[in-house]
Amino acid sequence: MKTIKVLMINTIPFNRNGMSMMMMNYYTHFDHKVVQCDFIVNKYIEDDYKNKIVDQGGKVYIFPSRNSHPLRYIKWLSKIMIRNQYDIVYVHGNSATMSAELYAAHRCDVTTVVHAHNVKTEHPILHELLYPYFAKHYDYAFAAGIEAGEWLYRKRPFLVIKNGIDSSVFEFSQSKRTKIRDSLGIPEEAKVLIQVGSFTEQKNYPFTMRLIKKLKDSHEAVHLIAVGVGPLLESMKEYCEQNGIQRYVHFVGSQSDTGSYYSAADQFIFPSLYESFGIVAAEAQANGLPCLVSREVPRAIDITGNIKFESLDINDWMEVILNRNFQRSKYTLEQTEQLFVLKGLSIGSDALGMQDVFKTMVEGKDIYK
Repeated sequence: MKTIKVLMINTIPFNRNGMSMMMMNYYTHFDHKVVQCDFIVNKYIEDDYKNKIVDQGGKVYIFPSRNSHPLRYIKWLSKIMIRNQYDIVYVHGNSATMSAELYAAHRCDVTTVVHAHNVKTEHPILHELLYPYFAKHYDYAFAAGIEAGEWLYRKRPFLVIKNGIDSSVFEFSQSKRTKIRDSLGIPEEAKVLIQVGSFTEQKNYPFTMRLIKKLKDSHEAVHLIAVGVGPLLESMKEYCEQNGIQRYVHFVGSQSDTGSYYSAADQFIFPSLYESFGIVAAEAQANGLPCLVSREVPRAIDITGNIKFESLDINDWMEVILNRNFQRSKYTLEQTEQLFVLKGLSIGSDALGMQDVFKTMVEGKDIYK
């Protein structure tokens, strides 16, 4: 069988957000003799992501802003689809605004897949206006979880695609722990929390900053490592300055080696307002971290059992954080990998499964059976 050519479309900037990380995890584990992908990028892509795609035979196309120039974007997309003759156009997004990509693909008569990555959209009015077109013009539907699929596809069928990872990449390292703590000036005796995610409303960093302030007001030796970038970053830095906690909050930006930062921490926190899965919580568990997450995070993210789901009450979160029994797991690397396999979250087998689904699509068969 000839190589299946897939055009992967990321409708948000290609930085270290859950959607982009999932796309890269699958791409790097595909057999590129079976499936080869090119990528459409909205606004921006991290250099190491771009280099990895190109090194493995893919092309990267960057459009300045799909939201600001939708008609120009559709015309540009159509040219790329016609030029490269893809078998599948695979669109990753959160809402019916994926209609723009579907329209371009429909003009080019290409099989389409849409992938729901969240349970809410930042464009609810536009979502409802475009929904009738969206619902009629995709061929296949994927979702990051049951909640995301039910939200976007309503009563239509969809396939849940697991957000598998290579758990060995995030194995705990004492040397990396020491190196990161020393570089940030964190005392050995301090308890270190870590939050990984874009500085957006969804990730609820204001709650995190209030939590750190209250812990410091209670004279607790706590530091926070905040990994990520985004529109709320500067306002969070200002909050820390205004409330005198800037020495204890370490903004480290976007990091390609998040495993080192997980190793430097003692607990992972994830106070999201909504989530379809939460891949960074899977990474943290692969590192052995105990995870404290909001009740808005799906229970499917519980892989190692070392995780607590709490309502967004700061006093409750303080109680969990200060509990001496809320500590790193003692699983070996092999035991951790087995837990991920049992949960169907091992990227090696997940990528092979998606390759089979692509084959089924190209053959025109039903993927939902």
